[in-house]
Amino acid sequence: MFKHILVATDGSDLATNAVKQASELAQILKAKITIVTVSSIPSMFFAPDVWSPLMYEDIAKGNAEQSKKTLQAAAKLCTGDVDTVAVESASPADGIVDTAERIGSDLIMMGSHGYRGINRLILGSQASKVLSLAKGTVLIVKG
Repeated sequence: MFKHILVATDGSDLATNAVKQASELAQILKAKITIVTVSSIPSMFFAPDVWSPLMYEDIAKGNAEQSKKTLQAAAKLCTGDVDTVAVESASPADGIVDTAERIGSDLIMMGSHGYRGINRLILGSQASKVLSLAKGTVLIVKG
């Protein structure tokens, strides 16, 4: 069945639930698990004439520190063969899908709020984007 599960987390309760379920599934299947968190590239938030290289470095450093904390907390929820990956990407969905392809994951797991209508339009749906971009199997854990 599945041999390598990639589970995405942003540290939220919903994502933490997905990590827990991914860990349980990995134990049952005797699969490897990789936890990924994706932080946004700082330059996407500022017009080029507004941000300085120092601002970029400060934001990137903050992202890296937060990613490390998020991944450490998630890894503590798992047993067995666990890796962690921090990715910087303009789009969380792109970062998740690219990581899955790069590491050879055969299952992506992630949480979704299941927003509909205007909330989905306003808030976007990274889960929906992953579903449309991924070449393999995606399992969405709804909160």
